[in-house]
Amino acid sequence: QYVDKALIAGASGLIVEKSGQYSVPTLIVPDGLKAFAAIGKRLRAKFRGPVFAVTGSAGKSSTKEMIGTMLGAKSVRSPASFNNLLGVSKTLCLVTDGTEQLVLEMGMNNFGEIKELCETFSPQFGAITNIGDAHIGKLGGKEGVRRAKKELFDYLATQPKSAVALNFDDELVLKSYAEVWPTQKPKTVTYSIEKPDADVFVTNVRMNPHDGQLNLLLRVGKESCEVSLPIFGLHHAQNFAASVAVCRLLGMDLNQLKPAFSQLQPAKH
Repeated sequence: QYVDKALIAGASGLIVEKSGQYSVPTLIVPDGLKAFAAIGKRLRAKFRGPVFAVTGSAGKSSTKEMIGTMLGAKSVRSPASFNNLLGVSKTLCLVTDGTEQLVLEMGMNNFGEIKELCETFSPQFGAITNIGDAHIGKLGGKEGVRRAKKELFDYLATQPKSAVALNFDDELVLKSYAEVWPTQKPKTVTYSIEKPDADVFVTNVRMNPHDGQLNLLLRVGKESCEVSLPIFGLHHAQNFAASVAVCRLLGMDLNQLKPAFSQLQPAKH
């Protein structure tokens, strides 16, 4: 349906489900989405660096953006909200020989979707930003949303060297974590804007009335620093805490993270 538009836009190849005469190299397949996912899966299999997966009812796009910025120029992150099977497959096409880390956003609107994304793209690190009301109608209530999001933890539990950034402030995320890992826990970095005993704690959150910047105090272990972020919105304090916690899974300390703080931006829209 969109071949002509794709060619005008500069497509150098096509994946189509109907044969025809095309002016560029073409793959004719029974199912275009499955074919693209197979390409994405193969690209993932060739990548040897750490792969992070971020899901949640809210904040996952902005958290993913912040993680990518903190990790630096040698990381690749999902553009925009590329968080379904097609979008994550397209993200893998951005990986180059110089890519060192990969940050994937994973969304869902039904059961089994995050499970499929995990089995296709094999993340080793994960975070569920929160569990809320998004897609609650399809999933039969908030408990359904929780079970669908928990599929990320379910997958990570099958991996020998997985690690989790854990939201200490969300009871349903904590319930999912406890169900999946009742005894032996994976490597875990906790984060919070409410509980000082978290590994990453953000407090004194306030908006600067003059420049609209987000000001806060960040404490990582025994170290702390005042932070001013070029981001508008108190809710981004939680996304910031989550992104710091994810980077801590790689062992990054405050000195390594600080240079990126002034560059952080939320996702568009």
